[in-house]
Amino acid sequence: MPTPAGTIGILTTEHGRYSRFWNSFMAIQPPGPTKIITKYSLNIAEARNQCIEEAEGDWLWFMDDDHVFHPSLLRNLLARNVDVIQPLVLSRYDPFGPVIMGPKAPNGKAHWRFALNQNDPLDLKEVYVAGAAGMLIRRHVWEKIEKPWFTMGQIDPAVLSEDMAFCHKVTAAGMKIWCDMENIMEHLNVGSVFPRRKPDGSWVTVIRFGNAEVEIPVAPAKFRVDANGVALDMDGNPIDSNRTDIYK
Repeated sequence: MPTPAGTIGILTTEHGRYSRFWNSFMAIQPPGPTKIITKYSLNIAEARNQCIEEAEGDWLWFMDDDHVFHPSLLRNLLARNVDVIQPLVLSRYDPFGPVIMGPKAPNGKAHWRFALNQNDPLDLKEVYVAGAAGMLIRRHVWEKIEKPWFTMGQIDPAVLSEDMAFCHKVTAAGMKIWCDMENIMEHLNVGSVFPRRKPDGSWVTVIRFGNAEVEIPVAPAKFRVDANGVALDMDGNPIDSNRTDIYK
């Protein structure tokens, strides 16, 4: 077997979460022979450490099973040629901000969370903390940091924050973390859609993710039925009964 150029470490569960992730994964365009490691564990820090232990090649790309991405994403991240980099990805819940943070807040533990703005660079933005999903790490980075690379409970005993703890170790070792503002990754979520009637009698469609709601216009009518039971298009013309598109 050819020597792997690098490794992709997938974190999932026995039953998986999203089929769309696997569609994206199957379409990846790796830069050469690539080792694939899959960890079925809820012990996130342990799973990430195991991926590093088993990694081959010059890089490790972490991917969690609740994302979809362009087939060229891995190649594009590698082309940046930096220590650690994550594509631009938003959190799953309101207010859906980017999963990147700035310097530490005055309490010495928490970090200021970045928001997107028009002054952001077009390519790379240096950050202090980035989420581990989609994170590309070069071998020299983990070789310069003592084990265990990922740990939990250092930031808040009730929160995982294994990615934040790892980022602290990277910057403490004199290396940099970047967010690729040009290459994005979609974050999959489970939401709901339902109708809502307004006080004036009109309807809207509501899309809900967690506690956040977005109202959009209702689906437009394709036809109406007159008092005689005749189907008419919205211009009042009779509709051919053999048409099927009006039922979709």
